[in-house]
Amino acid sequence: MQRPVVPGLGKLQEAISWFVAEDQGRRFVLHSGGDVGFESLLVLDQQDSLAVVGMANFADEEKSKVNEFVNIAIRIMLGRPATPAATAVAQPTGAPANTEEAKQKADDILAAYVTALGGRTALEKINSRTAKGNFETIGLALSGPAEMFAKAPNKLLAVLQLPGQGTLKDGFDGTVGWGQDPDDGLVEKTGLELGTAMRDADFYQPLKLRQQYPNLVYKGSVKIALSKADGKQGEPRDLFALEAPRNGRPRSFYFDPRNGLLVRSEEKNANGEIDSAEEYDDYREVDGAKVPFVIHHLEKFHIIIKLTEVKQNAAIDDEVFAKPKQ
Repeated sequence: MQRPVVPGLGKLQEAISWFVAEDQGRRFVLHSGGDVGFESLLVLDQQDSLAVVGMANFADEEKSKVNEFVNIAIRIMLGRPATPAATAVAQPTGAPANTEEAKQKADDILAAYVTALGGRTALEKINSRTAKGNFETIGLALSGPAEMFAKAPNKLLAVLQLPGQGTLKDGFDGTVGWGQDPDDGLVEKTGLELGTAMRDADFYQPLKLRQQYPNLVYKGSVKIALSKADGKQGEPRDLFALEAPRNGRPRSFYFDPRNGLLVRSEEKNANGEIDSAEEYDDYREVDGAKVPFVIHHLEKFHIIIKLTEVKQNAAIDDEVFAKPKQ
């Protein structure tokens, strides 16, 4: 049951009901569980007959600390420095000396991004997009067809089909942001989540990031290990980091200095912890504009969408984006 058979989340390997990880020459076997209001994690180090279990009851809006607690406990018991389990992004280096320089550097990076996508003229010639492909959920036996629809000025819809289980939908109809899944049903977005949905639904967002985030600044160069197509992490790469403060809950954008393309965006909470992230890879040119054909959504789960077909300026009825009835 503990023999790895498929890749799991991040550096994990998935066995039968167990996940397996190796760290500094040691082999750990683990499994987590939870639902609304509680969470648990069990980690075994069979080499030293060591087991650590963490259990927590917490309010729904709070960030769980179970993973960090278990990681620190293991390190203490093994006589290692008690550092947190994982820091997704290192601290940027080489930030400009003042805000004006940081804004100007950010504008230069944004301009290079537009050029890398094909240029303003090419982007403005396109007013809609449809895409088809497949998705898989790393660490879970969930996969199926995926479809994406986008239409100017600000309509967006993503649909993931779960064979035999229902459909996941996430959309913005020009005014209302909403999500729908078999467990929670239909949920309308509010607050910060709605604001993010509204900005991301803007069909010409690459041309408007400065307008969307007036205080967007360059934070420096940072090393990040981005996800590969199989869900594993690649080698750390130097990226340009841009950040919008957003009342203490910043949103960050990371660009590849080699080609100018956006490769990651993320949202942080008031404690500076990452709530969710998107990574973009395998950009291909379609009708003069580049589109990422691989999209990683990292939140509670790691979902990978791999597109096989993208059509620009496709006819899409507005009703496609409408929030479903209750």
